[in-house]
Amino acid sequence: MSEPQLHPLCAPVAFLLGTWRGEGQGGYPGMTPFRYGEELRVWHVGKPYLAFEQRTWQLDDAGGMGRLLHGESGYLRCLEQGQLELVVAMAPGHAEVSAGHVEGSRIRLESIGVLDAPSAARVSAVKRTWWLDGELLRYEVEMSALDQPMSWHLGAELRRA
Repeated sequence: MSEPQLHPLCAPVAFLLGTWRGEGQGGYPGMTPFRYGEELRVWHVGKPYLAFEQRTWQLDDAGGMGRLLHGESGYLRCLEQGQLELVVAMAPGHAEVSAGHVEGSRIRLESIGVLDAPSAARVSAVKRTWWLDGELLRYEVEMSALDQPMSWHLGAELRRA
């Protein structure tokens, strides 16, 4: 079976395709800053969306893989004129729908809704920015959670595996 052609609406975000690995750091008001390792896998099936899986783990003192910290999977829906919609489910009990756009090699998304599982901490809003910087895929995540205002939460640098 041959691989399907990339849907034309996804051409502006084709730079995301592949498997990416790297490290990041995180924090939030009231949270101890932390470092983490990450793997992000992005693929397509010929439809006007990219599918993705992401997982992060705690880094041990030698920079190796420790316990799993977070996981999410979802779809980046590609629309006309570089408009995008993100639909993502997160292991800690959140479902996010965001909207945004791609300009060149920079993607900006902002949540239009976050639904929390009954046992999950409250997350009210998320902003994501991804950009290609040479051979690095970088991103930053801001969020509003636990009645805190929108604040920086995560930043990472990933290299194509």
